[in-house]
Amino acid sequence: MIEVKENQGTYFSHFAALEKKRAGGRASWLQPIRKAAIERFGELGFPTTRLEAWKFTSVAPIANTQFEPARSELNAKIEKRLKASPYADLGCSRLVFVNGAYSPKLSLLDKLPKGVKAGSLAEALDNGDPGLEPHLARYANAQDHAFVALNTALMQDGAFVEIPKGLVLEEPIYLLSVTTENGQPTVTHPRNLILVGREAQVTLIEGHVGLSDGAYFT
Repeated sequence: MIEVKENQGTYFSHFAALEKKRAGGRASWLQPIRKAAIERFGELGFPTTRLEAWKFTSVAPIANTQFEPARSELNAKIEKRLKASPYADLGCSRLVFVNGAYSPKLSLLDKLPKGVKAGSLAEALDNGDPGLEPHLARYANAQDHAFVALNTALMQDGAFVEIPKGLVLEEPIYLLSVTTENGQPTVTHPRNLILVGREAQVTLIEGHVGLSDGAYFT
């Protein structure tokens, strides 16, 4: 059995830094949800092979690694390497996130029909979008799943997509997460919120691309 030496203190430090950064933000309703989630993560710890659902999957390599928050960055070299990837462009609308942060430059949204809302979750939170509070962090189960609890506590950005009632999108929307080299193991906590109105239809494709051989945790 692989020994698990959890670096929980690292994530509590990340949480404290995030709380300081977001102090006074408009989405004050999210703060108690985040706080409850990080506390629950502390109680649960990372799952081990002693749990039936994880009997054949050891997450020790994740739990034992000292991950640091990925730095948001975009430069010509990254753009060139991403463009060369077969996963960069699927010929449809896309939302691209580099090291967890939304990249308007790499995203393509002008094909979306009128009435569709698609963009950055962080921006929607900063702008006080009324569609967030009734739904964000209301469905994913942070009480029983450590990874969900950790993501809920530390989420900052991701896709926020809202499809109005009765609208059928003919083409999919591509959600692409890109991780670049940061010189050390890095972590991002993307959270996607997709709201689809009654009798509306949308197909979503989610992709993850690593542009280096380094270790990263998403």
